[in-house]
Amino acid sequence: MVIQRFVVLAVSIFAYFGPLPAMMAQSADTPICRQGGTDRNERSLSDNLSAGTAWKADASLKNAENVANWYYLGVCQSSGNEEFTMKTIPLLIASFIAMTLGLTLSACAETQPGPTPGMEATYDQTLLSAIGSLADAHLMQTRHTLEILARTAEAQSAQWERMKPLVITSVPPILPQVLWFALTDGTYCTSAEGMTDLNLSDRSYFPKLMAGETVCGDLVVSKSTGKKSVIIAVPVKKNGQVVGGIGASIFADDLSQLLNEQLKLPTGTLFYALTLNGLTAFHIDPKLDFVDPRQLQSPSLSEAVGKILGQPKGEVIYEFNDSPRRVVFNTSPLTGWRVAFGRVLPKARQ
Repeated sequence: MVIQRFVVLAVSIFAYFGPLPAMMAQSADTPICRQGGTDRNERSLSDNLSAGTAWKADASLKNAENVANWYYLGVCQSSGNEEFTMKTIPLLIASFIAMTLGLTLSACAETQPGPTPGMEATYDQTLLSAIGSLADAHLMQTRHTLEILARTAEAQSAQWERMKPLVITSVPPILPQVLWFALTDGTYCTSAEGMTDLNLSDRSYFPKLMAGETVCGDLVVSKSTGKKSVIIAVPVKKNGQVVGGIGASIFADDLSQLLNEQLKLPTGTLFYALTLNGLTAFHIDPKLDFVDPRQLQSPSLSEAVGKILGQPKGEVIYEFNDSPRRVVFNTSPLTGWRVAFGRVLPKARQ
């Protein structure tokens, strides 16, 4: 029954987005509006958002009891000297998110409770792939949003008051986070508070961002909110020069909780992700976010973490809280994190 329910879910998602190929073909050469223009079709991105011409993608995740309402930047006509041209990005993002979330949740559901020992290895690899893909899909949603914003005339102006309406409207609603824009000197504004008296220049990721590189997966305690956050950020360039960076601070505890709600894994299983320096990026128990498991006074766990960080994929067995655990892991292509799925084993099976 669980398998059938998720097959129906996957078919429903693809049926809903079935018209996408035709829509993409129709609008493949339609650029996003440049700023300015006197013709009624030549609106700025912020005008289109306020006028209600944003794209909406609904990903119905029934097993997670969650409906994602995500509003995308409008597509409209333009002429003259455009600041940039982008093809059907909102549609591509919408289809990517819907298909990824639908497929990963379906893969999770196909694992029926109580598999035989000989089948567990296959099930575990399937669940591991589903967990990693689902987490990456949420982070990619934010990254795509930032990439779109970075190409707007509003962001390239490096003037907060000009970009503020666009940034605030573009905050993805499904995963709690704060968007921000930082100038090259490190001063920054946020979608929640506006201009702050804080500075990001001392963050380890900041030089990389100002050098024109994308940041994806750095962990920090937010200066503006005090929350444990996953950083996604992209440089903002004008005429080939970096004028700032636009980023998101995704709240790690909320990411862990969202994955929990959507995956609904059975009792006796666990999942987590580790950065390459050993910090926990997300965990089935959000209280362990940002914890280095090597500091939990378990020699067996510490040895296993060393193996996890030392190779891109594999399997480890260790003991924690007086229970043996078998964990399979691989590497996220988006963040470089080691993503892990495991089972708590009965002591008799040691």
